Amino acid sequence: MVIPLLAWREGGPASLIAWAILGILGLALAWTFATAGAEFPDAGGIQTMIERVFGRTAGMLSRWLIFFSVPAGAVAAAHILADHLVAAFPLPGEYSFWIAWVSWMAVTVANYLGIRVSANVQLALSGLLVLVLSIFVIVGLPSVRLDHFSPFAPFGIIGIGRSAVLIFWSFLGWEAIAHLAEEFRDPRRDMLRSAVTAGVIVGFFYMAVAFVLIGVGVFSNEGGASAPLVALAGSFAGRPGRILTGVIAAVICLGTMNAYTAGVSRLGYAMARDGDLPKGLGHLDARTATPKNSVLFLFFLISAALLIQRFFHVPMRLFFLIPNVAFLFLYTLGCLSVARLLRGRPLAVTAAYFSTAVCALMVPFASGVLFYPLLIVSAALFYTAVVKRSVRRFRS
Repeated sequence: MVIPLLAWREGGPASLIAWAILGILGLALAWTFATAGAEFPDAGGIQTMIERVFGRTAGMLSRWLIFFSVPAGAVAAAHILADHLVAAFPLPGEYSFWIAWVSWMAVTVANYLGIRVSANVQLALSGLLVLVLSIFVIVGLPSVRLDHFSPFAPFGIIGIGRSAVLIFWSFLGWEAIAHLAEEFRDPRRDMLRSAVTAGVIVGFFYMAVAFVLIGVGVFSNEGGASAPLVALAGSFAGRPGRILTGVIAAVICLGTMNAYTAGVSRLGYAMARDGDLPKGLGHLDARTATPKNSVLFLFFLISAALLIQRFFHVPMRLFFLIPNVAFLFLYTLGCLSVARLLRGRPLAVTAAYFSTAVCALMVPFASGVLFYPLLIVSAALFYTAVVKRSVRRFRS
């Protein structure tokens, strides 16, 4: 919801080119991982595919990249939620941190207690998002003015590349398709059909929303900087529209945060079970089968990241870029692995190589945060080489 603004700041109206490229990338990723999931339904996702092709160490590093990049993305997600509520009511800006932290506290408590959001609720939230975006596109389209697209590319190719790296945030998560094969009666047919349909819908709406937000001049108004959709709703429907949009956006963000907490805490549990993290995180609650220690550890990391952002005034764009660059590396390796594993499926192999090329080409435009995945990789190798050996020696 705030990504179009950040992309516009980096690339101007030419960020629409980046949206188009990333839309095609999203479709290619959906095709790649849906085919991989159908062919290898028990593969365990993108990390296991990487491990099959590049070895155990590469698989371990990919898990570390995901687990320790999520807290940075969690800061961005929580502030999107908070900023929409602050803009909707409106509230003092200093409330944003506390709303962000409380939202993660609520999500953590729900996951710790084993409360699950049903598939029907998740589907309803997705449908609500499509409805809201459709209304904004339809209502805002007549107010689009061509002069808002000039100058079109004030920062040239560099600006388009930087905006593409930020936009990549909106296309994260396609790798999760590979885990869903067992949910389909006919994975080879239904997974690909569902993934491609979703890819087309997602790409269309992102492009349409970005076009309308730029065309109506929302980004020229600093008052709507933190929550452009709320600002647009306020301009068309006044205070009720602003509040309704802010609340809906917050609920949708909360659902996304809950889903990521459930998935990443499970990843932490699996890493501990396999010896890639301390074994204390590999405990499952006997009643709810919830990895409670992993949930608490994830909340600790997220809280630390929130505090770092608050007290050191780290620009919010960095909290989008950090998980993005980590996942760019992950998708580059993952798509290469899929291409090697699916040699008999030419369309999927083509999609995998295309995704690999686009992801690799975007990495240089994120040069300012390349230190972070290098830091994670170094920490993972240090933990494996030094800490685990020391623990073994102490126990023996």
